[in-house]
Amino acid sequence: MTVTPLLPNDSVAKIFWHRVQDMGSQIAMRQKVRGLWKPVSWTRYGARTRGLGLGLAAQGLGRQDRVVIVAKPSPIWMMAEMAVLAMGGIAVPVDPDCEAEQALHILRDCGASFCLVENWVAAEDLFRRHDEVPALKKIIVMEAGQSPEPHDPMILSLRDLIVSGHQAAGLSVQKTWEASIEATEARDVALLAYAPGEASPTGAMITHDNLVFQMMAGQAFMPLGARDRVMSFLNPAEMTRHLFDVFYHLVFGFTLYFPESVSSVRRDMKEVQPTVFLAPLENWQDLHGEVSALVRTAPALQRLAVRAATALGRKRVQREVNGHSAPLWLLGAEAPFRPLVHKRIRRWLGLGACRLALGQADTDVSDHAEWAQILGLEWVWALGQAETTGLTLVRSLTRRRLMCDGPLPQTQLRTAPDGTLSVSGRHVCQGAWPVFDKKPFHAEEAWFATRIKLDERGDVP
Repeated sequence: MTVTPLLPNDSVAKIFWHRVQDMGSQIAMRQKVRGLWKPVSWTRYGARTRGLGLGLAAQGLGRQDRVVIVAKPSPIWMMAEMAVLAMGGIAVPVDPDCEAEQALHILRDCGASFCLVENWVAAEDLFRRHDEVPALKKIIVMEAGQSPEPHDPMILSLRDLIVSGHQAAGLSVQKTWEASIEATEARDVALLAYAPGEASPTGAMITHDNLVFQMMAGQAFMPLGARDRVMSFLNPAEMTRHLFDVFYHLVFGFTLYFPESVSSVRRDMKEVQPTVFLAPLENWQDLHGEVSALVRTAPALQRLAVRAATALGRKRVQREVNGHSAPLWLLGAEAPFRPLVHKRIRRWLGLGACRLALGQADTDVSDHAEWAQILGLEWVWALGQAETTGLTLVRSLTRRRLMCDGPLPQTQLRTAPDGTLSVSGRHVCQGAWPVFDKKPFHAEEAWFATRIKLDERGDVP
């Protein structure tokens, strides 16, 4: 089985538990620790998530209470968020590199009851200012290892949290857990998405139904499966990345790889050779810059080969983008350069096995799209925002088109006078926290004005 069957009235928690039971001992994630890739099975994913969820409930987490998670992507981070959703809470992912004042603003704005942080240093820093966040009950430390003594009872280790949950549930661990999952509703708010980088952002309310719709849409146009490998290393507060790593992971069952550190990402990519690679424009710019720097220092013959391969590849891509087939003479002239230049560059970048490259943007497509296609990557732009649950439409720029081209299914678009797009559909958020209108599914959806702008031809870039 490669995908999870979805129903329109499902909740994410129910889909998660179905996937765990379906996949069992198969590998869900791998995390690099001290140079070794440690596997995490779906069974372990489910068991640890259950322990975290019961622990949060034992410490007083109520349904629709907010839980802020300030940490870099990791298996524990995934488990923590899914635990919050399974217990009926609202997860609030926060950029781990954001300023302290922004994190405090989010904690205050959403009225967070719990905050999960990466280590004890971060916990102590937050504890010293906890009087500025009056609703905060507990600070949970995700870091493994011995806790420093003494520390305030307001701060809990992950181990102590899980122990408290099992003690509270007693002999009814599974019954309590499954009852909580069953109580989750499609209309419940699942996430508050705060735009990273803003000083005083507002939280877009993403419901379980918003997410399930995106997951169903993903099944319709994403050619992914359980054999795919995906690197997870970007800001978890960025909604498109969040949708892909956390929720598409449940749908398709691909293996997520978490690098050891920020500095090891490039090396780890070369080891993993991901089959699908999603990254924002700045990451593609960095990769392009690395290749350019490498070529500049290469011997003259190699520089000449790269220059010739790029010129021929550009001619091919331009014809494909314009909807024309490349002539046989052009394909024949480029053929020797594919293994000698393009394939070697892709492998050096860690993209040797990549069959689908996705660029994130909410405005236009840059020259880096052309560069990726010259290298032979199937290139697709994913356009969207937090308020549209991370994705509005995809734009495929090649003739092969492994993915569908255009807006998501059951999505309506219209153009505003300033050229920007407005969107209507089940993936549009329910507004900014805390104003929430639980309207029935058959009601007409409100139009949301995006930042996506049409180009001079009246087309989506």
